[in-house]
Amino acid sequence: MRQVIAEDGILATEARLQLARALIESAPLEALKVLKPLLDPKSSSPAKLDALVLAAEAHRAMGGENHYRQAVAIYDQVLADPSLPYGFSNRFHSLRGQAYELLQEPEKALASYLAVLHRENLPENHREAEWEWFNDCGFNALRLQEARERWKAAYKTAMRLASNPDNPRAQEALDRAEGIQLEHMIWEEQ
Repeated sequence: MRQVIAEDGILATEARLQLARALIESAPLEALKVLKPLLDPKSSSPAKLDALVLAAEAHRAMGGENHYRQAVAIYDQVLADPSLPYGFSNRFHSLRGQAYELLQEPEKALASYLAVLHRENLPENHREAEWEWFNDCGFNALRLQEARERWKAAYKTAMRLASNPDNPRAQEALDRAEGIQLEHMIWEEQ
């Protein structure tokens, strides 16, 4: 792959991405070096989003507060793009929330997860059509609320997850909501 990158032909960008992906776990700093030309602010490469995803993964793999903050900065940069498709936005909110959890900043993690659950990133006149990252955000928010014994908020989060019958995990969320309601005696109008 390094030879393909060095020749700088039409496959060089894809080779960079594949090599970086292969290096993330074993040599994340090397992965960042491989990605550097694609991460240049002047770069208009269509692969820049992929490069940013991999760069954030490399920072997370290196661990430590500074690298987690760099990953968050990358997620913020991507989320600031108004043309980011809804599914990608959900994914980046989830990844940002996870990075905040690694930084032991649960309130910021919760805010990132809840932005998806409350559909703050759903474009006007669009329906939810992406469930993997939506549910990831929702169930992570639920877990954080339960860990902090915010039972009413956890109940409302579970009910929100259960509210759309198209959600493949709606029944699971409803079961969680009912369990929270019974265990913590939450009785209110739904």
